[in-house]
Amino acid sequence: MVFEPFGVELDFEPEVQRSDKIKLVVNTKIRELDFSKGSTTDLQNLPLILERSAATTIEVSSGQSFAIAGLFKATSQQNIKQIPGLGEIPLLGALFRSTSFQKGETELVIIVTPYLVTPGAPGKFKTPLDKFAPADRVSRTIGGELTFGSPDDGRGSVSVKGINGKAGLLLQ
Repeated sequence: MVFEPFGVELDFEPEVQRSDKIKLVVNTKIRELDFSKGSTTDLQNLPLILERSAATTIEVSSGQSFAIAGLFKATSQQNIKQIPGLGEIPLLGALFRSTSFQKGETELVIIVTPYLVTPGAPGKFKTPLDKFAPADRVSRTIGGELTFGSPDDGRGSVSVKGINGKAGLLLQ
């Protein structure tokens, strides 16, 4: 058995061209499993992997956004249920049948906003866990403490409060 990746894949390669321009090569793929068209054996149902992809190269300034859209997918499905025998009678068979119709449309849109940043010295960056240390055995056993210290309050040499505009990373 071979593992095949599926889902949405986003690959980008930034390159600084000039002091104010960023060249981005963006590749995206959608790989999904299709059990309706796969092969079936006595023990398992092997799906096909359907793949859609898009690629582009773009040059933007720091802070400018661009969008790549496409990879559109439209599906429709119609089911007919009937009482065996009675649903096949001409004219009267419609009374013993029910039909259902399902339609779906999806489209992938990717919006990218690259920023040029200046490098900083590794010692200048702080995390909230810098002042924490694991508790020793006695403190853990008697006091139930897991760590020593208190979290950084953001008043160090680097603070998020000093950043103008939107910044950061959001994972969902």
